Amino acid sequence: MGVTDEGAVIPTEDTGGIGTVDLVRCLSPLRLADDGLAGGKGANLGELTAAGFPVPDGYVAPGAGSVAR
Repeated sequence: MGVTDEGAVIPTEDTGGIGTVDLVRCLSPLRLADDGLAGGKGANLGELTAAGFPVPDGYVAPGAGSVAR
């Protein structure tokens, strides 16, 4: 697995023809505009992290509707 500059974890091996997809997203780069990808809770946790609140490191897995195939 690899991590993009945007905090997305991507597969580095063959993905069975679906291409490179964001499997999970780190919380820290997420903002409210990312609620379609990360959901409201993930986007809000990203905002809290950016504001300096003590949020544990974490990640979100995008819903099936946000992963292009």
